[in-house]
Amino acid sequence: MSITMTDLYYQEDNGACYVHLDGGLRHLPNPGTMNNLFHTGIAPENCNQFKNAESAPFPILNCFPIMNNAQLVNTPSHPDGSIFLTDAYPWDPDTVVLRHVINPAQMDRIGFDWSNEVDYSGNAQVGVPLSIDSANYQAAQHLAGFSVLYDHLILKKPFNAFFNYLAQSFPAQSSMLYKSELKSLIVKYQAAVNAL
Repeated sequence: MSITMTDLYYQEDNGACYVHLDGGLRHLPNPGTMNNLFHTGIAPENCNQFKNAESAPFPILNCFPIMNNAQLVNTPSHPDGSIFLTDAYPWDPDTVVLRHVINPAQMDRIGFDWSNEVDYSGNAQVGVPLSIDSANYQAAQHLAGFSVLYDHLILKKPFNAFFNYLAQSFPAQSSMLYKSELKSLIVKYQAAVNAL
């Protein structure tokens, strides 16, 4: 059977495979993960090919690969037949989140294999739905980032260095000046995540 997976990409110079999600190309880390997710017989000719990193059609998200041993799962808390990808955000790589596969068309575009779905009974939070563009992921990232900054600057909790790029806008020596601004940003991005 010939399968064309329009959201899968293959890098010719190093044999890396990527899936187009979250605003860029996310690396598939190993054959085991690919076998968990995709149709058997996946091959470079079934993917969009590009020569090297410089010619990639979208940014390669080096800090955000697909989670090692990711799976397609269903869960008893969603008995409506929803399918989720087990994933992890780069700012919290040890926490599994379940990200909803939006619809059957998305399953087919990516090349996810319906028959690979397994039951998931572990503890996991539901993350933002899968999307090609970065809006869903960025909403979650900003909500997490501004929450971490609030905890660090106002409540003096440990800081996650992943969010240094956000912290540059909030000099620590003036931290209490930003309490209302950070609360407003948290509310804004909480609403954005809730709307997904």
